[in-house]
Amino acid sequence: MRWLITTNTCASKSSPHTRLTPQLRTLNTPPLAEAQTQPPSHKTMLSGKVAIVTGSSAGIGAAIAKELSDRGATVIINYPFPTLKSEADAVLATLSSGCIAIEADLSTTTGPATLIATAASKFGKIDILVNNASIAINKSLENLTLDDWDRMVNLNGRGYFLTTQAVLPHLNNPSRIINIVSASSRGPPPTQTIYAGTKGMQDSFTKVWAQELPRKYGCTVNAVSPGPIW
Repeated sequence: MRWLITTNTCASKSSPHTRLTPQLRTLNTPPLAEAQTQPPSHKTMLSGKVAIVTGSSAGIGAAIAKELSDRGATVIINYPFPTLKSEADAVLATLSSGCIAIEADLSTTTGPATLIATAASKFGKIDILVNNASIAINKSLENLTLDDWDRMVNLNGRGYFLTTQAVLPHLNNPSRIINIVSASSRGPPPTQTIYAGTKGMQDSFTKVWAQELPRKYGCTVNAVSPGPIW
């Protein structure tokens, strides 16, 4: 109920001057719709969204998965090897019901497609992809090997590329792609020749995809660059 203040004008023989007498009247108008304009609560703002977080059985990936789940998303966590299943299950136990864990080694040529196909088959769409799975091997230039090159380039570079390529047909509109990158691409310390290079690849991927993909797929593409995690 709202109130309107009005005035009545009156005069008397003894006092010819006009007097203003306040009056209160109720207005039968609907209340303002403040409740309808309030943002969704923290726990429901991602309700109905399906999110994949790669490399999420520990570390930054696990923390991202937990945050997305706490905000209402259904989260698919990912781990690369059977030996990490118990670790992934421990993370899964902290998430809301309906979340799942999928084993897929994203450093292989087939792992990214397996992850995306399994998730899309179960949920029918993907709203959020967080590319997070990466590996760092820090050695002086003289001691780096081709095996070190393959391990980092295949996961940090090719893994982001193939996972994003595989998810495109299943992206909802609108949707989000987030690449977890690193300050090492811009200010690398010694011993990070290959790692810093692969993180530079991820930076460049983000810049290219942010221009190329939104008009085709209704997604945004952004990067998040955390500091060192100990």
